[in-house]
Amino acid sequence: ADIFMTGSDQVWGPTLNGHYDEAYFLSFVKDKRKIAYAASLGRTDFTAKILSEYKKLLSSYSGIAVRENTAVGLLRQMDIECAGQVLDPTLLLTGDEWSRMIKKDMGGKYVLVYQLHNNPALSKYAVRFAEHVGLPLYRVSPTFHQIRRGGKFIYLPDLPDFLSYIKNSTYFITDSFHGTAFAINFNTQFIEVLPNTKTGSRNQSILHLTDLQDRIVTDFNDFSLTNKKIDFERVNNIIATERAKSIHTLKTIIEQ
Repeated sequence: ADIFMTGSDQVWGPTLNGHYDEAYFLSFVKDKRKIAYAASLGRTDFTAKILSEYKKLLSSYSGIAVRENTAVGLLRQMDIECAGQVLDPTLLLTGDEWSRMIKKDMGGKYVLVYQLHNNPALSKYAVRFAEHVGLPLYRVSPTFHQIRRGGKFIYLPDLPDFLSYIKNSTYFITDSFHGTAFAINFNTQFIEVLPNTKTGSRNQSILHLTDLQDRIVTDFNDFSLTNKKIDFERVNNIIATERAKSIHTLKTIIEQ
């Protein structure tokens, strides 16, 4: 290998034990260039001790671009040079390019929920939302216990079907960053429920970038977003511009 690259989702965030894994900082690379594309810290609250350790680990990188706008600020706080905010790798492909992987379109109208976090309020909201719009609720999940959270349960669909369920849904409810990213790329009307964890900055960052903060549900008795359609022409223009900038940044940090 000529270059080792880190990226992207929460690679520099805490592991299950609350610490971090040096492997994701490429600490094993001794005599090659190290770069990072769309690296994500996943959160914003770090102790001074952790940030000091991060600074030492990141100082050996020759180029860094990050996924969240908050991460840009954290790197500046550590005096680490940053090439700026870039798109998640899934957004470097267009919706049309992802669509080529789909083998069949899901028929009918339905509400889809893709839920990562244990948030009973989200589960109940999805059920009531589907009832409000008079459509069946489908739930996709890689964890079987979600069968109890409401909706027709679709366990661990393969990639083509997973993409198809999101693309063809009438409404899509999610607390997932990548669920949000695919909804934006497929121009699917989505409703965002921020995670009840410390990692919500990931979701907020992509919503801020696309000026879609108004898709966040704060009142679980409010179904008014059914009547507020996303202007995807404007959003698509933003993503196209950011995609071109991100690809340019990626090439720059590779070739520098």
